[in-house]
Amino acid sequence: MNFTKEYEYFIRQAKEYERQGLYDCAKDEYDRAEEYAKAFGLSNKEDESLEKKYEDCIKKAREYEEMAKDMYDSAEEYANSVGLDVNR
Repeated sequence: MNFTKEYEYFIRQAKEYERQGLYDCAKDEYDRAEEYAKAFGLSNKEDESLEKKYEDCIKKAREYEEMAKDMYDSAEEYANSVGLDVNR
């Protein structure tokens, strides 16, 4: 089994998820790659850049989470203003 190839697979998956805007999935793949690298003693030449990408994914995921909450709150306010019963 080629451990480096497996590691690179996780990184490719993470980059693809990131490209699609699926930041939570990208974060999960970066986490898997990191765990895999640690478990098999792989050396990562891009540690700093991957860490930066990981942090960026976390930041984006939190931003989207906050945007979704705001959108839901706005929808709920609107529904209440027109007399709809909205249950959370």
